[in-house]
Amino acid sequence: MQTGDAIPAAVIDPEKGIIATFTGLGMHAEINAPVIQLTQTDMAKLKGLTLKVGTKMVAVATYLPDEGNPAATEWKTYKSILPYAYAADMNEITKAFNGIPESKWKEFSYGLSCIGDKTKLGMYKINLPGMQA
Repeated sequence: MQTGDAIPAAVIDPEKGIIATFTGLGMHAEINAPVIQLTQTDMAKLKGLTLKVGTKMVAVATYLPDEGNPAATEWKTYKSILPYAYAADMNEITKAFNGIPESKWKEFSYGLSCIGDKTKLGMYKINLPGMQA
C-alpha cells in the first residue's frame, strides 16, 4: 500500500460488481470531509476473497486535487484501487486490512446506512455523528 492510503471497502452487490469505499477528502488533519464512493469493478479479477454482500476489503486511495482552486482544503475526489486484483502478496494486503482502525469501520458502516439506493454509483458526503455540518 505504498502508493496511497489503506481505506475500508466492502462489497455492495457482487452480481453487479458494486463496491463501496470510505475515506476523508480533507487535506489537513483538522479537516476530515468523509465520503463514501460507490463504484463498479470486475469482481472476477479479485483474488483471495469470498465475494458476497458485506464482504470487507481494503482499498488503496489516491487523491486528486481541484486544479482550478489552489486554496482548496479538500481533495476534489479520489480513485480507489483494490489490491486483490494486482498484488501477489496476500500478506501485505492482510497487513493493510488489519491496519485499518475499528473506528474507521464503524464510521464506514454508519455512512453506508445513510445512503438509500446503494446501486446508484457516485460519491456521497457523510455527516458523521459529532461532526459539524
